[in-house]
Amino acid sequence: MVEDSDYPPAFVGEFASWKQKMEVYLNSDFSIYLIMKSGYEAPKKVNGEELEKYLWNEKQRDESMANARAEFHLLTTIPNEDLDKVGEYNSAKELWEKFLKIYEESESKVNVATTPTAEFHPEATESSSQMSIDEGEETSEESNSTGGESIADKVSQV
Repeated sequence: MVEDSDYPPAFVGEFASWKQKMEVYLNSDFSIYLIMKSGYEAPKKVNGEELEKYLWNEKQRDESMANARAEFHLLTTIPNEDLDKVGEYNSAKELWEKFLKIYEESESKVNVATTPTAEFHPEATESSSQMSIDEGEETSEESNSTGGESIADKVSQV
């Protein structure tokens, strides 16, 4: 029998909850945890060229396998339309970070668009001339009440 923890959590639309579960899932394998924290780069020769896989040592193979497992888990849970937005990436960590950035930016745009704005209600004692400032110039009442200093001058002094 296969445990539920053998499979990454499915993304079903509630991002914050899924993100938390996915992070726990990825961190449940220590080798994947290390790859997700530090990233992965294939071993290279002294001249900067990628080292042939048959020359890798055991540690290098293990890191590559951990990156591949993490990448597989992410690719199987992130919706295809979101993967298209991610574009190219070099490691599971980079894939995860790009996806989070895209999704969190879109979430914040939705939140800004749907968050009700506070309404401004002037005090009964304020007149419309006290509230208005045309092109940064103060009204005569403001000039009198601030001793000749503009509101911007007052704010910059604080």
